[in-house]
Amino acid sequence: MEYFTRLSLIKKLGFLLFLIAFSNALTAQVRINSTNYPNLREAFNGINAGHYVGQNIVIEITGNTTESQKSEITFNTPSYQSITIRPSGTGTRTITFPSGVAESIVFRDAHDITIDGNNKQLSIVNHNGYRAIQFYNTDDVIVKDCLDCRPQ
Repeated sequence: MEYFTRLSLIKKLGFLLFLIAFSNALTAQVRINSTNYPNLREAFNGINAGHYVGQNIVIEITGNTTESQKSEITFNTPSYQSITIRPSGTGTRTITFPSGVAESIVFRDAHDITIDGNNKQLSIVNHNGYRAIQFYNTDDVIVKDCLDCRPQ
């Protein structure tokens, strides 16, 4: 009897671990390679922390996301080859910055940035009256086919 109780407990723990791992995939709205992030800011933090040194980084927006803070990439000496932000999957993907978040997506001292809306399948909305995307001291920037993605 004790054997079956332990086996039942092991099965329950295994199922719980599965749910925890699976919930990360369900809440992830942004992906870089095989790494899922809950929002764009966390993905940018991964880039700023040096997790993708020397790579051509492709940030895929896999679902709608509401950002609670600005998303910023700042490099004094860039350590990546390029960055592309694009939607993934079917339907329009929206990145929303609600009222109270002044700046939205900010690139400082960055280079080789492409924001590809993939035929108007990406929308970046700032409800605070600021531009959705801001560039400071950047080189080789392309913004195309994107809804509401007016760079400044």
